[in-house]
Amino acid sequence: ELLNGFVTGTAVLNMSPGQIHRSSGTISLNWEKGQFPLFIRQVPLDSLAFDNLKMDLKMDNGSLIIESAEMTGSISGNIKGRVRMSNRIENSRLSLSGELKMSPAMMNMLGVRSSGDSVKFTVSGTLTIRLSDSVKRGRSAIFADSKEKV
Repeated sequence: ELLNGFVTGTAVLNMSPGQIHRSSGTISLNWEKGQFPLFIRQVPLDSLAFDNLKMDLKMDNGSLIIESAEMTGSISGNIKGRVRMSNRIENSRLSLSGELKMSPAMMNMLGVRSSGDSVKFTVSGTLTIRLSDSVKRGRSAIFADSKEKV
């Protein structure tokens, strides 16, 4: 399973097939007892599990704007930012920032150094789709090809 949990919410989107880069609308969702895969080479976790993830998103002329995203669980935190969608998803551009709170053991496992129980981060760059192994299993995977600051 790539994703699991219980999702409720609303989405109002205006877009034509194959034209995500010209879409507009809003999305509000609440995802409980969830998990999603992490395909980021620099992070030694296969997936991220959480108790609750509440997100308010906006699509504006092809930009996915994360107005707020709050996560609770063994790793808690928030993220804001923008993903400028391209008609070719691999050319989409990330510009995200946030703060994560986690145990000292988790920070140590991830190689994060912080004077407290939280760490601020930014992620920017493009998306890359790697289909080779995933397509063989009937899945697609999105990887962040990014420049990260921790």
